[in-house]
Amino acid sequence: MENQIFQIDCPDEKGLVYRITEVLYRHQLNIISNQEFVDADTHHFVMRTAYEGNHNSDQITRDLQSVLPDSARIRHRTIGNQSMLIMATKEPHCLGDLLLRYRYGELPGKVSAVISNYQKLEYLAEAFDVPFHYISHQGRSRKNHESEILEVLERYNPDYIILAKYMRIFTPELVSRFADRMINIHHSFLPAFTGARPYQQAYDRGVKIIGATAHFCNG
Repeated sequence: MENQIFQIDCPDEKGLVYRITEVLYRHQLNIISNQEFVDADTHHFVMRTAYEGNHNSDQITRDLQSVLPDSARIRHRTIGNQSMLIMATKEPHCLGDLLLRYRYGELPGKVSAVISNYQKLEYLAEAFDVPFHYISHQGRSRKNHESEILEVLERYNPDYIILAKYMRIFTPELVSRFADRMINIHHSFLPAFTGARPYQQAYDRGVKIIGATAHFCNG
């Protein structure tokens, strides 16, 4: 059997990590990696676990549901089997790095397509044999522009949508269609230096360490 990952999010309560890992132990599965996080403000629990061994995903899901709060969400996927769609605008460095890592096997899964609101990066997608979709926003309403984007996204139905310097703000309606599947790359340490020109903001504040943040968009 292929190695698997499950992601759980639910209201926090005592004993969750023990109850979840005990289910895997009963199924004689080995945990490869595990991360958990609790949002102190909302008291919400999130856990991502990679595991290996012979298993029945449906049975594991049922057993996990039996030990979790009723509102818990559980998502399963096979490691290295996910599909990704990348969205970019004009700057090539994020898209180029992702495609290069994909070409040499450092980015597991399959990059199914690239969407951009400019044609400037079409050559880059073509160099890696990845389909490119140019969907201009100019002279169009946000609703009309997003409806065409949505058609392409639903056609590919990717496991993850990666916003690699995609310099447009989506409406909550579109983001909610892909909750927990849309990853944004922002070139600063959030929550500091949000919006445009984060490098300049960091310079003006005199910070000594800079970096990037990747986070899920959920509305």
